[in-house]
Amino acid sequence: MFTLNDILQGNDGAVHLHGASSPDPEQVFPAAQHDSRQVGQGDLFVAIKGKHVDAHSFIPEVAQAGAGAALCTEPSSEAPPEFLQIVVPDVVQALHATARVRTQRQQNTTLIGITGSNGKTSTKEAVASVLSRKAPTLKTYASYNSEIGYPLTLLRLEPEHRYAVLEMGAQSIGELAFLCNTIASPNWAIITNVGAAHLEYFGSQERVAIAKSELVEALRQRAADTDRLQRLQVTGGGADEAEHVLRRRREHEQQRADDHLHAEDADHEHGV
Repeated sequence: MFTLNDILQGNDGAVHLHGASSPDPEQVFPAAQHDSRQVGQGDLFVAIKGKHVDAHSFIPEVAQAGAGAALCTEPSSEAPPEFLQIVVPDVVQALHATARVRTQRQQNTTLIGITGSNGKTSTKEAVASVLSRKAPTLKTYASYNSEIGYPLTLLRLEPEHRYAVLEMGAQSIGELAFLCNTIASPNWAIITNVGAAHLEYFGSQERVAIAKSELVEALRQRAADTDRLQRLQVTGGGADEAEHVLRRRREHEQQRADDHLHAEDADHEHGV
């Protein structure tokens, strides 16, 4: 679950609220859905424009079905006038930012990232089964492990969850780093294997290994910053130095995210 305030904080200055006369920042959304058929009472509908289908056309339908709001790039004139439509420049980026804010305010949940050429889903089920015996555990719905599915899963976090078992898929070098740096970096990582799957995307098994290793690199960076912050606390280091560590982490994450987006733009320009 998450709130309207998570959306507003994550997308500061880039949100226009259309419809509801006086929206409540504390409005709670049980989940976010990008498939109109799965929208439940109070859910946020994420209207993504795909290659073949523009989900904006389903906004009136989900409003009638009981959705709490729609995240979109342009409001639908056919939706009920009181239905809240959250208008942003880029729906997917807004989704990422919202999931990042929501995850950051629940620091007592341990995130376990799972990647690998195959076996991710079965490993996720096994790990979640074990951990759920110890404490409430969130797990990736179906195989929601992409730049859409990963944030959708994190937005299902409940306050009582102490573990989140997350599938993380990749079809290119830089994709796992992007998920970690832009949305949320796991505390623990499991790499099931490095095989010859998806070679049509990667080109070689060596490139598969490079892509999967990004999850380990994200852990290394997180551990280094966490260790430094802990040493500052033990030694009585100043708040200015602690803020410098956090600022450096944020700048590193933003740079990695920008690099990934620039690489994607270059691929699109060349028809890749």
